Parts: sequence; structure tokens; C-alpha cells
Amino acid sequence: MNIDNLVNLKEMRTLAEISQAEMAKALDVSQSQISRYEEDPEDVPMKILKKWAEICGFLEGKLEPITVGHPYLDIQNKKKTIYEQLNYAPVITESSSGVIETLNIDNLISNLDQISRKPRLGVFGHFDMGKSRLCNVLLGDSCLPTRYQPTTSVACILRHISDKPSWQIEDVWMMDKDFNIHKINDEEHCKRHRVKAGNLASLESYVTHQDDEDLDSHYAVLYIDAPILLACDLVDMPGYENDENDSKRTELATTFVDIVLYLSTAQGFLGKNDLDYIGSLINVLPSYESEKIGSLDNLFIIATRSDIIENQNDIFDLLNKAAKRAFKHLEYKFEERGAEEEVTEEYFRSRFFTFSADKKYLRTEFEKNLVNLLQDRLPSLVSEKFNTSFQESLEALSHKYKNLTENLDNILNQREQMKIQLESMKEDEKVDSINRKKYKEKILKDIEIYKNECISEVKVVTKKYLTVDYIESMIKSRYEDKKEAQQLAASYLSDSIQFSINKKVKEKSVELSEQIDDLLKEYDKKQSFNKDIKLDFDSKSIFMGAVASLTTFGALATWASIVAAGSNLGAYLLVPTVVSFLSSIGISVGGTAAAASIVAVLGGPITIGIGIAVVIGGIFAWLTGSSWQKKIAKKLVDLFEKEDFENKLIKGISVYWNDTSKAFESAANETEKKFQDEVSNLENSLSCLDDATLKEHKDYYTALNFFLKNLIAKF
Repeated sequence: MNIDNLVNLKEMRTLAEISQAEMAKALDVSQSQISRYEEDPEDVPMKILKKWAEICGFLEGKLEPITVGHPYLDIQNKKKTIYEQLNYAPVITESSSGVIETLNIDNLISNLDQISRKPRLGVFGHFDMGKSRLCNVLLGDSCLPTRYQPTTSVACILRHISDKPSWQIEDVWMMDKDFNIHKINDEEHCKRHRVKAGNLASLESYVTHQDDEDLDSHYAVLYIDAPILLACDLVDMPGYENDENDSKRTELATTFVDIVLYLSTAQGFLGKNDLDYIGSLINVLPSYESEKIGSLDNLFIIATRSDIIENQNDIFDLLNKAAKRAFKHLEYKFEERGAEEEVTEEYFRSRFFTFSADKKYLRTEFEKNLVNLLQDRLPSLVSEKFNTSFQESLEALSHKYKNLTENLDNILNQREQMKIQLESMKEDEKVDSINRKKYKEKILKDIEIYKNECISEVKVVTKKYLTVDYIESMIKSRYEDKKEAQQLAASYLSDSIQFSINKKVKEKSVELSEQIDDLLKEYDKKQSFNKDIKLDFDSKSIFMGAVASLTTFGALATWASIVAAGSNLGAYLLVPTVVSFLSSIGISVGGTAAAASIVAVLGGPITIGIGIAVVIGGIFAWLTGSSWQKKIAKKLVDLFEKEDFENKLIKGISVYWNDTSKAFESAANETEKKFQDEVSNLENSLSCLDDATLKEHKDYYTALNFFLKNLIAKF
């Protein structure tokens, strides 16, 4: 903007939400002088006028990075102190014989690190929506490497340089499609999945020369010195292209992001299937729902290049209309998430923001909201979750070693009597193990029944929805004009069908979860078969650990979500990779809406509607006359049939339940094996270990329990 035209200084300052006192401090003059400048702008020196414009964002010099302080420093220092203390835990002599439960610090630390990690901020949108410029604003011109540009097919994970592991020399590592972002600090995992290491030039060369089909699921991890990365990792997602790969990009978000920035230019705001993509992202968006964080406070829908609309009243009118249209299309999504907080149209509108790299006042509200979330509210929640999880895990360990100590004490005092009791238990176990096996086989048969019931539901629902009369009626009730129907009807219809089917899938998944709990309770009964013998066996933790080690879960993810939402998680934090597993299926450990988030991973291809919406785009320009709704309805029926929509849903349902069957059988077998191992360990202690060895073990467990009690009291 020309300096000569900047004469309304008060309006500029007001738009930028800067007080007279703040402006006076920035210009190093008195507040009364600011008043005089605003009353008589013609006499303002050019140097002051230019500085005034820069402060208000009407003239941009070099972009300075957004600063958020170091909000995780206290957590990091506390973790360092705790981990140092854990190294002083008692140890058993290497010469000790027999099976002994040592303190596995590595598992505990790994899970606590996952819980206390910084949030991941994902940037989404079509290509050419201003993603690169927004990243420059967030990171600062001086921080973002000049060669960095958003890639066409690689998800770029930008982390602070201080987070770079000591074993990684280069600033950029390219990862293959099997890379797990939740193991980003795991040396063995990262080296196993590294494709190339180098600098930004290496990234650019790699992206340019690789075949497109190999790129879609690849990742790049970059380490740079940008202040905002002290509060988050920034995940720059490949741009949507209105093609079949968009579904994969959306699915990536399930495991990637805690905060979503969705970008669309002010000119043509929220077109090109944007609402379909936003709807899919809402499906997988974590719902924190704490006292400080609303259910959609981690969603930012941003109108980039807002400065191209000269009249600022027009830009806010544009946002109001877009929010109203989007809310009508996405309202059922909020119900589907199952969040406790009601999402009103007014609240949803508050998640829309203007943005301009050239005019600071047009991004002030966005930056203020984002900084507040990153600097204050999320760190506070993460700190609370870390403290609670740490305490719960220590208490679980203390309880475990207390029981082990009492068990050994009983063996030392009444070994022969306990041998007789154990033999009695083993006789009962012959029958009990057969009954557990029968129950496991019944569950496997029920899973097949659930699959067939869900497939039948697909046929019933599609028969109801995919008719000309139903679709015509839906269009008439929802859309006032042809263009809106053309853009939104297909995805709304697809999502409505899948929402209805997913209710059935969720219902059956919950039924299965109850059956799994009943099976695991059979193991728990063994814990109290005799007052003198206590088996060290937590069936849910063992089963959870077995599931966490698998690559596909099906409905077992629902079981895990229910457990995570309703339990003291201390015991689970002792199980390897359990927090990574829960995060990978969209469950935030310690959150209040974990069970609801499982909707996103239920059966059925959740992004089919995007593809169909793309197919119909632009083909209805010829529609005229009073019966245009019926013409669209007929065309949609034909397109859904052509896309083989029903069979795609059936295939998705079949895969979901087949994965469930395999996962359940594997986890149930592992749980049974671990139980039999525990019985054998007890028998070994009773029959093979002498009193001196048992006393050594008892002293070790007693010392560990004392150590843990002191640690609990200290922190």
C-alpha cells in the first residue's frame, strides 16, 4: 500500500487492535503525542508514518518469527530430574537365579515421553492456497530455509533444532511409507525407515526425481531454528488435488495432528470440495474438552490472501456466509464425534480467521488465538496429563512390588502349604483353560456374525438412501440453488450413509468389547483363588500390550478406546509402545473424549464421498427448469452405482471385521501364554528356589517399593 494514502492513523491502529499506549511505547513517544498524530496526520513525519504502518501491518518489512517463549521447558526439566532419579532404582545382582521382575525404566520413560510431547500442528488445503507464505509467517523469514517449499507428495515434519537426536547428524531425513511418527525419537526405527539423509537441497532433489506413485506415503523430517517450534511440531501436508490420493492424505492426519490449520484463499473461499476435506479432518481431530480448551479450539479455518478483498466489511461478510454454509453441511459431524460440548453455529464461526502475510492486522486474531493455544492452554494440559500419568504409573508399580513381596513372604513362611494350594489351582485350571478356549472360539464366531450383520446393514441403508425420490427430497430440503447442491449433495449423501452404517459397526464393536472384558475377567478370578497366593497378572494390560504389538486392530481399537477413557492408566504405561498404539488410532491418553474418537477408524471407506463429489464437479452446468433437483438425483444414483459404492462399503466392512478376528485371536493367545508363564514362574519359586534366593528377591522388591514410595512423595 502506498504510504501517501495512509492518512487515517486511528483507523489503522484500531484495525490492528493496538492501543494508544502500545503505539506510544512502540514509537518511543508519549501517548499524548499519539493523540496529536491521529488528530493531524498531515503533519506526521514520513519516518513516523512508515513506522506506524509497519507496526499496524500495512507495510511489512522482514517477517519476524512468532514467539511463544519456551512453554515446555518446565516439563522437560522435570522429566530430566525424574529420569535421573529413576536411574538410582535398586538393582538385583547378576548372579541371582530364578525369574525376577526387574524395574523396566525404558518402557516407562518411552510412554511418558509420548504423553508429554509437544502438539503437532498440521497445515492442510489445496495447492496454491498460500501454505508456503503462512509457514514463512509462522516460522519467520530468518528461520525458514530459503530452499524450503511445500512438496507435492511428501509430508514434511518440521521440528526445532534442539529436538534433533544426538544420533542424527543431518538436518533432513527422508522416511519411507512405513515410518511411524510416534517413533520419531527412536534411533533404530528411524534408521530402519530412512531413505535419504542430507539438507534442503537433498529434499528438493528427491521430490523432483522420484516417481509419483512412490511419493504419496513418504515423509521428510526437518530440524530448523524457529521459535514457534518450541511449542509444537509443524506438519506441512501435501496439498489436496481432487484425486484418489486425497483420501490417503486425509487418513495420514489420523496419526499426525493435534491442531488443524485448513487454508483456502479468500477469493473463492471454501470451494473445490473444501467442506468435504474439512469434514474428514473433523472426524480425526482430537477433542481435548478441558476447562480451558473447547472441542474445536484446535481447528483453524483460514481465509488466506484476505488483503485481495479491499473492503474489509466484505471479507468478514464472506467469512460469516461461509461459516453458515459450512455449519449446515457439517453439523452432523459434530454429533458423530460424540463430544460433550455442543458445537453451536456461533462457536463454529469463531474458528474462521482472516490471514495476510502483507497486512498484519488481517492475521492478528489468528495469531493471537494460535499463540494462546500453543503457549498457555495446551502446555498446561500436557503438564497435567504428564503429572497424573507419572503418579499413576509409580503407584501401579508400587502396588505390583508390594504384592510380589507379600507373595514371597508367604512362600518363605508356608512353602509346603502353598505347594498343595497351587496343585489344587492347577487341577481347576485344566477345566478353566478349556472353558476360556471355548469362550474364545465363541467370540471368533460372533465376530463373523457381526460382520454379516454389518454387511446386511450396508444393503439396507444403501437401498433406502440411493433412490431418486429420497435424494430429490434431500436436495429440496437442504439446498436452495443448483450450484450448492452440485458441490455438496454427493458428499453429504455419502457421509449420511456411512454415518448410519457406522452406528451399527460401533454398536457391534462395543458388544465385542464387553465380550473381551468378560473373557479377561476369567483371568482376574484366578488372582484371588487363595488368600496366600497372588498372581502378578493384569489381564487388561497384557491384552492391551498384545494388541499394541499388532499392525491391524479392527474393532479392538474400540475396546482400547473404552479402556483408555475409563481407566487409571498407570499399569498400561508400563507396557511397551502402548501410548504410541493409542495415539496411532486417534486416542489421546488422558483425554476426556477418547472413546468418541474411535468413530474415525470404524469400518467403511470414510472418504468415498470426496471421490464422488469430484466426479460430479462441473457436469451439471446444463441443469435448467423446475425439475433440476430430480435431474441431479438421477445423476447421483447413476454415479454411486458406477463408483460401485455399495460394494466398496462392504469391502471396507469385511476388512474391518477380518482384521478384528485376526487381532483378537493373536491377542487372546498371547494373553493365555503369558498367564501360563506366570503360573509356571510361581511354581518355580515354590519348588526350585531356595530360601536364600527367595529372600534376596523379596529384599529387592521391598527396596523397589520403598524407592517408588519416596519418588511418589518427592514429585
